[in-house]
Amino acid sequence: MDVRYVRKALRSVEPASIVNQVFVRAYNTKVKTDFNRDRFFDCTWSFRRGYRYNFKETHPVLYLAADHLVASSEIGARTREALLVPHLQAAVDPYLYFTVRVTADLLDLTNEDTRDELGVTLEELVVPTGEWDADMTRDIWAATHHLGRLAVEDGRFDGILYPPYPATELLDLEGKQNVAIFMDPNAPDMSRPLHDSVELEVVDEGGVLGRLGIQI
Repeated sequence: MDVRYVRKALRSVEPASIVNQVFVRAYNTKVKTDFNRDRFFDCTWSFRRGYRYNFKETHPVLYLAADHLVASSEIGARTREALLVPHLQAAVDPYLYFTVRVTADLLDLTNEDTRDELGVTLEELVVPTGEWDADMTRDIWAATHHLGRLAVEDGRFDGILYPPYPATELLDLEGKQNVAIFMDPNAPDMSRPLHDSVELEVVDEGGVLGRLGIQI
C-alpha cells in the first residue's frame, strides 16, 4: 500500500453514515473480576496492546463485530485448522455478548469502490492476525495500521467499517461488517468515542451490566 497515495486519495472519500446499525461486543468478564476495571467500553488495553487498525500506543479503538458468530471467531482461533478442531484445546476466558447499536460516520473499507479509490486491496485488509501481530512486535506497520492512523488524522471519520479477517478468510462468510470506533485517549479509561457524533446504545434489557457493577 502506498501511504502517501492513500493520504491524498482519502480527501476525496466521503464518510459512510450508519444509523442504529447493530453490532456485537464480546466482553471479557476478567476485565472486571481480575482487574477491577468497570467501564464497558474501556479501551485502555486496546491502546496499549494495539490491534488491526491501531498500532500499539497510537490511538484507542473500540472493536465491535458484525454478529455473535463473528465476535466468537474474533476472540478464538487464528488459523482454519485450529478453528475446525472437534474439541477445545485449552480453557477459554468467560465472555458476555451484548448488542450495541451504532450511529457514526465511517470510512467504509467493505466498499470495493472505496478500496479501489484508495488503492487498497481486500487482501491487505484481511491479512492474518498472526502476521500483523508479529510485525507489530518488530515495529512494522501493517496496511491496516496506516489506514487507521490516516482516518483518525483526517478528522471526518468516526471510525472504520471493515471486513473481518476470521469470518472472511477462515469461515468463508461474505458481506460481514465489523466496526472500529475511534475513542478519546483523554476520557476516563478511554471509554468515550473521540467524536461527539458517535452514538453507542448498549442493549441490556435484563440489566446484567448494572448488576455486575459495569458502567456503560
